[in-house]
Amino acid sequence: MPEDPSIDPMTLSREALIAAHIIHTFDRKRVLSNLHGCYGQIMRSVYARLLSLVDGKRILDCGCGFGQFARTAIDAGYDVTPIDIDEDSLAIARDVYNVPCLRVSAYETSLQDGSCDTAVCNDSISIWIFSGLRRSSPASACVVS
Repeated sequence: MPEDPSIDPMTLSREALIAAHIIHTFDRKRVLSNLHGCYGQIMRSVYARLLSLVDGKRILDCGCGFGQFARTAIDAGYDVTPIDIDEDSLAIARDVYNVPCLRVSAYETSLQDGSCDTAVCNDSISIWIFSGLRRSSPASACVVS
């Protein structure tokens, strides 16, 4: 989040989000190579194991990034709502994993209360300001480092 919590990150440019360390730059070609290589295999295995920590079948994937966790969960039979504020990352999630992700902030979603059982934040926990979350918390929340 920007230093001023009243600033909506959805109104900031990609450059401003990068400068605020909310999202990061990446080389699309390298990302695609990594996702299809050893890194991708390792992370799919890690994400599959993380599913054992999920309560219920409805997951909100906050900061879904390239969509790898969402795809793993969908393939395992979960109903996943993947969200992120970085359109460049979402483009990879859609192109590579065919993930139906949304460009929306976890701080302000249009999701109905109780629409997810578990919220996950993989690889994004360092940028969260939990006091800024305005929706009711899901039935399950777990921080795994």
